[in-house]
Amino acid sequence: MRWIFLLVVLLFWIGVDVYFFQAIKTLFNGDKGKIVRRIYIGLSVLLYALIGVSLTFYEHPAALSNKNLVVSTLFIGFIVRLLALPWLILDDARRLLVWINNFVRRQLKSARNIQNDASKSIPSVERDHEPIDFVDPKSTTGITRSEFLSRAALITASIPLVGLTYGTIRGAYAYTLHRVTLTFPHLPTSFDGFTLLQLSDMHLGSFGSKRDVRRGIDMAMETSPDCVVFTGDLVNNRSDEALPWLSMLKQIRAPKGVFSILGNHDYGDYYQWDHPQAKADNMNLMHQIQEDAGWTLMRNEHRFLVKNDDRIAIIGVDNWGSRGRFPKYGDLTAAAQGLSHDTFQILLSHDPSHFEDLVQPEFPHIDLTLSGHTHGMQAGIEIPGFVKWSPSSWVYPHWAGLYKFDKQYLYVNRGFGFLGYPGRLGIWPEITHITLKKG
Repeated sequence: MRWIFLLVVLLFWIGVDVYFFQAIKTLFNGDKGKIVRRIYIGLSVLLYALIGVSLTFYEHPAALSNKNLVVSTLFIGFIVRLLALPWLILDDARRLLVWINNFVRRQLKSARNIQNDASKSIPSVERDHEPIDFVDPKSTTGITRSEFLSRAALITASIPLVGLTYGTIRGAYAYTLHRVTLTFPHLPTSFDGFTLLQLSDMHLGSFGSKRDVRRGIDMAMETSPDCVVFTGDLVNNRSDEALPWLSMLKQIRAPKGVFSILGNHDYGDYYQWDHPQAKADNMNLMHQIQEDAGWTLMRNEHRFLVKNDDRIAIIGVDNWGSRGRFPKYGDLTAAAQGLSHDTFQILLSHDPSHFEDLVQPEFPHIDLTLSGHTHGMQAGIEIPGFVKWSPSSWVYPHWAGLYKFDKQYLYVNRGFGFLGYPGRLGIWPEITHITLKKG
């Protein structure tokens, strides 16, 4: 079924590509446009060849190393053509209406001529060969309507082409440090000024540049946090995606430790395993990798951070999501069992919908919830104090940054890595530094 689906998608892609090529032909016709047309055809053939090689040898290291190039090219090409299609469809619809109008006018004129006296009518041969205007009249700009619509299609396509290409080349690793200070009246005195570093959604299977990832980790460690928390999605599908990055994961350290949870991608649910034991071995490897990195993986449990005579609780739950088909493995009741409501509590929960649907209404004593998952859709517009928007907001009311509800805070990290589209545009990869204050 997977191969059938891929074949259907590929055929659809080819159809759209051929259709889009009509706009290229309209604008770059004749001998002068021959070079442009040949370049377009050559790039398309090269892309299809690259896709074929990647699908044929998809587990070969060479194919894996080039997957970001393939995915990026496909994604950008799809978006570009998708935005140009309305103009091309409008042009073809206009052409169809012109043809119908001319056809009807021709038939009506022929009918009227038949009714006239044969001696006074124009010979039928001349009527039958009367020219029909299928060519657009020149507009005031000196171009036809078809040329205008084709230009509009290409201009519309060029905007996301430039933006998404920039997002792939530069935006994917444009790490941004967000500093947040949160004040709580009942924070234990010893933890006044305590700092947390939050990382989330690394998706190590997507990365291609170790130099850039190392730069991001160095940036995070330069904040010198008291404690580090990781809120899920270390990999895309398989735990072994993290093995090449283990040495870097070991560099993520803090005096009070590193605490982590699993995201929906960490369970291996999106991979077709040969047998159940293979999936169980994958989960065992995930545990082993985090242990080797020196992290404390928390699965529906809590730990105490102690400083002088005071302590706060870190609660970590498995993934719990209410949007789409995301799993509900998390058990917050079990994770918080035995905790006094007077204890200052920080919850690590991958999916922010957990806070919206369960934490806020049923666990009002949890002071701070840290989530990730949304990536901010990896694209959007953020100008502090003016605008904050992403397509992610259509699915998640709380999709990035800080939110406050009465005495509870929710912070949604925008993610350190990327998935699907191998880049970011406007919503940059995030490193979050949180300072807790008593007041």
